[in-house]
Amino acid sequence: MARLRKWRIAIFMAVGVFLAGLIMFVALTCYLASGAEMVPVLMYHELVDSSEKESRYSLSVEKFRDHLKYLKSAGYSPITDGDLLFARNGGSSLPFKPVIITFDDGSSDHATLAMNSLAEQGFRAVFFIITERIGQPNFLNRDQLRTMHNAGMSIQSHGHTHRRLDRMASDKLADDLRLSMEALTNLLATNAVSLCVPGGWYNEDVLNSARTTGYRLVFTSDIGMNRIYGSNPILKRLEIRGGTDSGGFKRALSPMGIAFNALIRQIKLVGHMLRGNS
Repeated sequence: MARLRKWRIAIFMAVGVFLAGLIMFVALTCYLASGAEMVPVLMYHELVDSSEKESRYSLSVEKFRDHLKYLKSAGYSPITDGDLLFARNGGSSLPFKPVIITFDDGSSDHATLAMNSLAEQGFRAVFFIITERIGQPNFLNRDQLRTMHNAGMSIQSHGHTHRRLDRMASDKLADDLRLSMEALTNLLATNAVSLCVPGGWYNEDVLNSARTTGYRLVFTSDIGMNRIYGSNPILKRLEIRGGTDSGGFKRALSPMGIAFNALIRQIKLVGHMLRGNS
């Protein structure tokens, strides 16, 4: 009986979240289509040299170049997290149709395939680094990170260990965020301003610890757009998966595509919640 009651509660919660997601889908579609001042944040991971090597987290460099060409032809202007903070603090206004390109994890291909592709278009990007893995096989080393930083790229934190921050005890969480910031500060002689939460998982403890450590922006895996001149430090992103061709990329940036993917993520989170209750 108790198990049946638990499932009934879970089902009611699931239906409630689904309906809320459906309402959000309609509202977000209308809002994004209204032309409000918003900035999309694109989420990439690894780049590979051929489509045969693609996976969910690996995109061919050819497709990535096509994405960048589309951004330029559509009038987008890539900015960094630092540009966004400067504008929010009363600095110079952002260009028309800003976009933030981000890469997670700090794999070694970022210094070659990503950097070369970005340079072809004169674009900048934000690279979130797992600082414990700097210099390890298949990850960026210190010299590569300095070169990228000097080329105008933003080098920021993806945590020190890449463990789920929301599951850490308070002292371990604080240590992880502090160690990551110290590693980047010592390497680049500048403080990190942004944290990308590993796996997209975060809670109030993570947000509070990030703020205490000195991070001013928190990038997540929540799907959506972000107000340019708002004060919310939590930024949503648009995941660009491996295999995403030009047509899929355009859809991912469209109001309907963003709202649809946000709804799908909500449904997946409900599934995760139900599995946790079973």
